[in-house]
Amino acid sequence: MSQVIPVNLPIRFQSLRVPAKWRIERFDKTKDEDHMFSAALTYSPVSSYDAWEKRNEFFRLKEGDNEGLLNFLNSIGVWDRPNQDDAGDFGEDDPHEFTQEGGDFLVQGQPLRFSDDFWHIREHAQIALSSKKGLDILSAFDLPVRLVLKSTGSYFLICTITFLETLLATVLIDNAKGARVLKCARPDCGIVFSTDNQHERKYCSWDCGHLVAVRKSRLTKQQNPSPEFKKRRP
Repeated sequence: MSQVIPVNLPIRFQSLRVPAKWRIERFDKTKDEDHMFSAALTYSPVSSYDAWEKRNEFFRLKEGDNEGLLNFLNSIGVWDRPNQDDAGDFGEDDPHEFTQEGGDFLVQGQPLRFSDDFWHIREHAQIALSSKKGLDILSAFDLPVRLVLKSTGSYFLICTITFLETLLATVLIDNAKGARVLKCARPDCGIVFSTDNQHERKYCSWDCGHLVAVRKSRLTKQQNPSPEFKKRRP
């Protein structure tokens, strides 16, 4: 029997980067579909990143850009936890064990993955973010939540240690908060992104907004050259 417990505690969200070195395995250079991605744990210090910024970066990748995907994977580290279907398919790395926020974590090596696996996951995440109907796709995913007890103030902690966990967690959190989902107004970006502020926002990031402003400024100068420029023209 489930119970509603009237406890008002803050929720903290932390995305950890467990470093891994990714590379592309080209088994047949004449066939793109034979390109697979492999990773080896580096056992470097664990760090953190902004989950929504990384999600936007992932959404901006051009499908089929294997080099861009490779650079992204190296920036996020571990992609996913091996499952039963991956048995015997991942590297021989020793597990990476570490402690964070009082919790003990263990990360295993990464199985080989086709590039289509990443694009497929991204498509599902975009659908789930854009439509609540798409949340059915995430029905089997559980947020990694635990209660952290501290004398200075207890809180619930959502702590992800793989990017796939991070990606799905941001989608679920956005839906739970009722965040607005918009499409970036920069024509050559156009990704879907979320915002929970009340101000009008047209771009997914400051960089996209700045680039559009620079382009508009250059176009205006070309169409309306300064008087000094006109005098110098032959």
